[in-house]
Amino acid sequence: MVRTFARRVVPAALAAAVGLAACAESPPPNPAYGPGFSATSARPVRLELADYNPSGRCSSPFPLAQLRAKLFTGDGRPYQTPVFSAQGQDTGGFAPLSPSDLSGNLNFGRLTADLGYLPPADLLPFIGGNLIVTGWVIRQPTVWTQLIVQPRFDCPQFVNLSGRSGPMGSPGRQGGFGESGPTVRVSLGYVTGPGGKVLVLVRIDDARGLRARTVIALDGPPLEILLDAGAGGAGGMEIRNGYGINRFEIPPGMGGDGGDGGAAEILYDDTAPELERKVVIVNRGGAGGPGAGGTGSPGRSGPLPRSEPAPVRQLFRDELAHGVPIRIHGAIEPTKNESI
Repeated sequence: MVRTFARRVVPAALAAAVGLAACAESPPPNPAYGPGFSATSARPVRLELADYNPSGRCSSPFPLAQLRAKLFTGDGRPYQTPVFSAQGQDTGGFAPLSPSDLSGNLNFGRLTADLGYLPPADLLPFIGGNLIVTGWVIRQPTVWTQLIVQPRFDCPQFVNLSGRSGPMGSPGRQGGFGESGPTVRVSLGYVTGPGGKVLVLVRIDDARGLRARTVIALDGPPLEILLDAGAGGAGGMEIRNGYGINRFEIPPGMGGDGGDGGAAEILYDDTAPELERKVVIVNRGGAGGPGAGGTGSPGRSGPLPRSEPAPVRQLFRDELAHGVPIRIHGAIEPTKNESI
C-alpha cells in the first residue's frame, strides 16, 4: 500500500503526487550506530536525496534507478534508507532510515516500496523537461529537499515487457506456467529533441496498442527490449498428517513450465536503414519452476526478430497528427522548427 501525503505545498508543476512512504519493513539496527531513526527522538535537520544505480543501466532517459535518502539529525548521526543490490540490503554503514519515515512526490512515474523508480510506459510527453523528486520527513515536514534528474539520452536504456512468473502450486499440485513474452511491433524514426538535438524515437506496440515509447541518442548504445518469458512457479508443498491408518499424505508437486520467449517485428524509416541497428531484442524462454516433485520444463527462446523498412508517415501517423516533430527525410530535414 502506498500512502500519499499533502502536508507540504509543492510547485504546481509537480502533478501526479506519489507518496514515498510505504509499508516497508525497516532494516535491522546497525550496532555501530544504534537503532534506526524511527526508534529515536532525534531532531531531523537536513535531508539529502540521490540516485543509487550500480548497474549503470537506465529504465528511461532519466537516470534514476533507486532513490537513496540520507537524513542528518541534531545529534550528528546520519541515517540512510537501504539500497538493494546483488549483495543484498545495505545502508552504507549508517543507521537505518525507513522509507515509511518519509513522504513526497514526483512529477511523473512512481516509486516502489523500496524506493525503486518505475517510469511511465510512454516517456515521449516528458522528454522536454526534468524529473523532479520532492521528499520530506513526516515527523518534521519543514525538513525537505528536491532531486532534479536531467535527461541523459545516451544512457544504456532498456524496456522490460517480460512475461510474469507462474504462481506457486497448491499443496501437491504443479506450479503455474510462466507467461510467454509478448509479440510486438517496434517502430523507429528520427525526431527533433530538446535544443534541436536529433534523437531516435522508438515506439513499441502489441495487439492491444501502445506498450512503450521512448527516445535514445544517435551515438548511444541501442535500446534493449526485453521480451523474456516468465519462469514457472514452484511446485506445491508436501503434506503429511495423522498417524497409522489415519495417516494422510500428499506428495510434493512439480515446478511449473517456463513460458516461451516473445517475438518482434522491427519497422524502420525507409530513408534511414541505419536505424535497424538501434534496438536489440532479448526473448529468452522462462526457466522451469523448482519443486520437490521435479523441476518444470524450460520454455523456448523466441524467434529472431524480422526487420523491414516502412514509410515514416505510416510508422508515426499518430505522432505527426499531434505535432510531434518527426523528421521526414531521415536525419536531414525536420518537419518544423520545433522540438519535443
